[in-house]
Amino acid sequence: IKADARRLAEDSNTVGRGWDGSQPDDFESMEGIGAVFEGRLYDGGICTLRALADATEAQLEALCPAPAWRRPDYADWIRQAKARLGEV
Repeated sequence: IKADARRLAEDSNTVGRGWDGSQPDDFESMEGIGAVFEGRLYDGGICTLRALADATEAQLEALCPAPAWRRPDYADWIRQAKARLGEV
């Protein structure tokens, strides 16, 4: 089991990352975040609304790069997360 877990962590580039047992939040239901961006956010360690609300636009752009003509509104992602947490 340990070898399988290690292989999975290496394959997903998550070696050394801890898991607190909390379920990831669903970002796909948010405007501008689809399955691909949600996966990139999860891979980058942003798995909860709290983490998304605390992220910077620069962090989100680094995790979810896109050409200028289809660049997401990263500030709106943060705003939406804060709204869902009742902070806006």
